[in-house]
Amino acid sequence: MKILGISAFYHDSAAALVIDGDIRLLPMVECWRSIASPKFDLTSFDHWSGTGIVDISQVLQMVK
Repeated sequence: MKILGISAFYHDSAAALVIDGDIRLLPMVECWRSIASPKFDLTSFDHWSGTGIVDISQVLQMVK
């Protein structure tokens, strides 16, 4: 299992978000697809190599 390259992390009592970059590059595609937690691909709003936000307010869930 590869470790997520975390670009930013936000947490307070109501929410916890991870912002992950380069989700469209080949080394990260499999990792991005294996995240089962609610996630949003924001590539069209940011850069060509991909940007994603993952809601980990409950727990980070991964597909086995």
